Amino acid sequence: NATLPAVHRSTKQERQHPDTMVLKIRAVCGEVSTEQIRKIADIAEKYGSGTIHFAVRGGPEIPNTKIICIPEIRKELAAVNLHLLEDGVDNMRSCFGEYCSEGLFNPQALLKRIEKKINVLNIKDLKITVSAAGCPSSCGIAHLSDIGFHGVMIPVVDNAICTGCGTCVAACKRKTIQVKDKKAVIEMKNCAFCGACRSACPQKAIKEKRKGIAVLLGGRGEPGTRLGIKIA
Repeated sequence: NATLPAVHRSTKQERQHPDTMVLKIRAVCGEVSTEQIRKIADIAEKYGSGTIHFAVRGGPEIPNTKIICIPEIRKELAAVNLHLLEDGVDNMRSCFGEYCSEGLFNPQALLKRIEKKINVLNIKDLKITVSAAGCPSSCGIAHLSDIGFHGVMIPVVDNAICTGCGTCVAACKRKTIQVKDKKAVIEMKNCAFCGACRSACPQKAIKEKRKGIAVLLGGRGEPGTRLGIKIA
């Protein structure tokens, strides 16, 4: 049936709710405009049960949507430049990224570039997951995707400025910083490269030696949850 994205309906769903489905909408980075969210709300009220669910991957979903109304819903979504999640890869997830004080790079910009490349290559596999986060934290679920990206920053201590106050010691999430001889010392082997120490330093004694993006492969949510491996 060309009007029904069959990938979104399991046998159990078809058996329990033969006339409805969970309508999934494409939203790169989980972002939609205010005009688009109003349209999604209208569709949820008109064709669903008045509820919008924002799933783990950030895309808006409308439960209990009447299957027979899919063609009309497509037209309404197109009017605000939205589409059903029917081809390409799964919704690409990001954290707040450029809006977050912890962000080390702009994951939204990267994922939007990747979305264009996916369209050019005509990749159509909704089982593929891609995510990005502005820092090594898990907000953008980069570690739980087939392909993940997160920002990293290699810190370096300017001993001429460091006063050994210990603020960075408290800020370090992995407890890899110590104060020795009244100077901060970073154990780089266990560093998360998150940049928290630099942000916390009141003397601006922790500098950015190098900043970039870590690339992860092989992460997965359910079933068989596993963390992606950093390859670059």
